[in-house]
Amino acid sequence: MDTDFDPSVAPPWLVRVRETVYLAARRWWLVVPGVILLGRACGLMWGGACLLGLFALAAILVSPFALGVLIAFVSRARQA
Repeated sequence: MDTDFDPSVAPPWLVRVRETVYLAARRWWLVVPGVILLGRACGLMWGGACLLGLFALAAILVSPFALGVLIAFVSRARQA
């Protein structure tokens, strides 16, 4: 992950988003079945709910890297 993150440079909302993204990434094994069950509760068939779970897993895997880019961009903009 990003080891050079300085919370004093980033805005507070970005720090909260970072904590939420990393919590979801650490608990992916709870988030993905939860999304599948939520899809079933909303009326999706099992195939659609599992596809939704795969999309959630892909988002969880990509989001820490995308968030790192966003943090770097916002931090540099605030320092300039």
